[in-house]
Amino acid sequence: MSLHPHNASVDSHGDDLIAALGDLEQAVSEGSRRESNRSKLNCAVRLLPGNVSDREIKKAVSGTCKDISPGGCRLVLKSSLIVGDIFLLQVEDKIGMDPAFVRCVRCHMLREDSFDCGLEFLSPLQLPTNANKDDSLLNL
Repeated sequence: MSLHPHNASVDSHGDDLIAALGDLEQAVSEGSRRESNRSKLNCAVRLLPGNVSDREIKKAVSGTCKDISPGGCRLVLKSSLIVGDIFLLQVEDKIGMDPAFVRCVRCHMLREDSFDCGLEFLSPLQLPTNANKDDSLLNL
């Protein structure tokens, strides 16, 4: 089969490809819908390497948790993370959350010393019960 632009069979395949891309776009948008709402948060966090043996080699990373849900959280950190790496997340004491293991799923540079990172909890998290009616935690 020739893929020459003037070949009529390419046009019929092009329609099939466009339809397939539309199906893929719909599947991706449905898959990206969150199962739970995020709660706003503004508290200090520390990330330690997930492996205890790495804690002597790699330093802890500190930053701020901006929002949280049972499935993950968004942090602003002072240094970047590598997507796929596992960490132990420690949140400041005043929200009553135990340390949790997380996986980095995205990391974007905001500026030289600030990175916006998305983390996924390895086990679903039970959020503290001090959320207000609009499902947001006040600046704790």
